[in-house]
Amino acid sequence: MSDSGQSYSRDLDLMLLMDEIDQGRVGLPNFQRDFDWNEPDVASLLATVLSGWPAGSLLLMIGRPTFFDLRGFEGAPPLGPNIHYVVLDGQQRLTSLYQALKGRGKKIWCLNVDRALERPADAELIEDALVAIDVDKLQSTGTQQRISSGELLPLHYAGSAADFYEWRDEIVAALPEERGSAVGSSLSKLYRSVLANAHTYKFPAMMLDNALEPPAIARIFERINKTGMRLSVFDLLVARTYQEDWSLRDVWLEARDEHAVLEEFLGDDALAVIQAMALAVSGDIRRPAMLKLDAQTIKSNWPSFLASTLGACEFLRRRGCRGISWLPYATQLVPLAALGRDHDLEVHSDIIETWLWSSSFTRAYEVASSTVAKDDYDRLTGHLSGNGSFESRLPKLDDVKYASRRSSSGLWRAFRLYLAFVDARDVLTGESLQSAADDDLAMETILPRLKRSESGLPAHQMTLAQVLVSRVSVAKMRQRPLGLRQEGELGRGALESQLLGDIGLDQLVVDPEGVLVTRYNNLVDSLTTRYPALSL
Repeated sequence: MSDSGQSYSRDLDLMLLMDEIDQGRVGLPNFQRDFDWNEPDVASLLATVLSGWPAGSLLLMIGRPTFFDLRGFEGAPPLGPNIHYVVLDGQQRLTSLYQALKGRGKKIWCLNVDRALERPADAELIEDALVAIDVDKLQSTGTQQRISSGELLPLHYAGSAADFYEWRDEIVAALPEERGSAVGSSLSKLYRSVLANAHTYKFPAMMLDNALEPPAIARIFERINKTGMRLSVFDLLVARTYQEDWSLRDVWLEARDEHAVLEEFLGDDALAVIQAMALAVSGDIRRPAMLKLDAQTIKSNWPSFLASTLGACEFLRRRGCRGISWLPYATQLVPLAALGRDHDLEVHSDIIETWLWSSSFTRAYEVASSTVAKDDYDRLTGHLSGNGSFESRLPKLDDVKYASRRSSSGLWRAFRLYLAFVDARDVLTGESLQSAADDDLAMETILPRLKRSESGLPAHQMTLAQVLVSRVSVAKMRQRPLGLRQEGELGRGALESQLLGDIGLDQLVVDPEGVLVTRYNNLVDSLTTRYPALSL
């Protein structure tokens, strides 16, 4: 490997590796994601190993690295001072095996002895014979009876051949002689046909020198995409930028803990901050451009771009956007965050909002979003600096009329966000929805579910046939649609706030096509009244 000092391959004994993890001598990079396999994943791997079949290779670094911190395996004791290996690829597999074979996880993995001996062992039979028991139920009377009778074998009782046979002899001695003899014979057969495979199992591993530089580690990780979760660009940059006195992940987690809005918009990592930085520094937000950012550039620019990204999230939040799932296109956050480093978004709210609705309703970010983000940033920067103009457009009727959440989720989100922005009121109660919890809101149709539009698609699925309401009102509207109600049954001012003010309730039943057109015209009127710069 051209980037490394020295590397070589070798076979590692599985059970010795399990012991090393248990003794705190094998660690994980602190930037790796947490263990996230489910029971079927673990059962499949255990069956593979217990049948002696290959389960892939490992990528390990020898000794403690100098440029990133380590953490222990989930369920394992804390790491000690003497680190033999760092697992760069294989976390999910080794954690699964460690927890099962050492009994350290939330589940205790057992073999149903009779089922495992029904026929010559293979992976399918072993997988079917595996049983996962909640750790707090291990001491229950029923489970202990099944273990003491030799019906169930917890895998961690078989850490070595000596451990297994000591346990077997204790089981046999406690049973009546005839029953004990049969159980002893079955357990010995199970060891020879299944458990011995774990005790002789070896993982092929590529061993890397711990003198590798961060860029080399990043490039190695980019090429890894096996059974575990592939590392994101942010994870790679955490490794690349790590210094003893500064960690990208630590400063991000500190910021996220302090500002809940960051988690609402960015989720688990700060990729949008890095994208905004790359956009402003290099004019590109694609993966290669972000990975070209050097450690000093990221560290020195982090405070300003974190602040501008936070400002962009708060700007959107004040306009009804409750998180990234409410933003029509996630990439729209990036040029906004980059712009906010040098400009006060609130001071320029008219042009920013004009851009937001124009790019959202015209679906500008549905194709080549990275290129669109760069172009938008350049044009907005030029406009705000007095060096250019920014053209904004309204959606055309033909583009919007038959758009649905399925055919254009971005436009559907744009309409939902605009309704929240203009303070839409619940159509049945008339109450403002601005303070409602996110999970208490829903988009619901106002058209009969049996009506078809001229396009042949169900009219009630069209974006322009939706209103933003509380979930309580959704149930009531489905029991009795708006078209069967009287004006007095609706909330005061609710229809106007939902861009339905000049649509009669009877029209919802007899003319769904006309409702879509009128709703479109109302949307355009609302947008152009607020933002005269918008044009068709």
